[in-house]
Amino acid sequence: MSAAAALRRIPAVLTRPATAFTGFTPKDWSWILPAALVALLLVLPAQTVLRPLYLEKQQAVMDQLVEKGLLTEEKAHEVARAVEEQKANPKPVALIWQTLLGMVIQIALRLLLPAALLLAGAVFVMEARTTFAPMLAVMSYGSLPAGLREIVRAPLQLAKGSLDVYFSPAALTGTEGLGGFALNLLDLFDLWILALVILGVSSVTGMSRGRAAGLVLPLWGFYSLAKFGLKASPLGSWV
Repeated sequence: MSAAAALRRIPAVLTRPATAFTGFTPKDWSWILPAALVALLLVLPAQTVLRPLYLEKQQAVMDQLVEKGLLTEEKAHEVARAVEEQKANPKPVALIWQTLLGMVIQIALRLLLPAALLLAGAVFVMEARTTFAPMLAVMSYGSLPAGLREIVRAPLQLAKGSLDVYFSPAALTGTEGLGGFALNLLDLFDLWILALVILGVSSVTGMSRGRAAGLVLPLWGFYSLAKFGLKASPLGSWV
């Protein structure tokens, strides 16, 4: 598939996903374009216009870890000095490398790993006939709402001067407590992604949408429980 065709598929996935997910082949590398776009949109705001807010959050996390006895004050002071230095003297080369590294991590965790889990479930549990490439394409195109969320959220965060902008019931409660964090798992854009992935899996495997949901929803449930468990752990400040 050409780059032009991949570009045409991007808006099609957002507007008519039932048909846009058809036609993936094992040699189809079109997944790279939406994957790179989503990863860039997820990472770039944090490394540019929102960087001061993320550095402030990092400092706040350090303070919480000190209060919990999980970090020494000496180490916290070292981190604080490093944060202040980054604020005062941002290094363009370092920012570029951090952006690229962040993109690689996003692609690995958000796309490659879920695609592998979906493939294993489809082949060994649902006994469907498919390959890794279509699943990866489904995850890449299906994650497009995550990039769209950042396009909408970043200006709101910048205007508010805070990262606390949510598109879930947590907009009313915040995410400080476990209850608020659980409510944020119902993010509207994440639910949109979930629906797209179900449609995509159904399309590329030939399964009914009900069976595809039976594969995707439990994996999403396990992922949500893992995030909730991490939030409830002593390292929950980082989540």
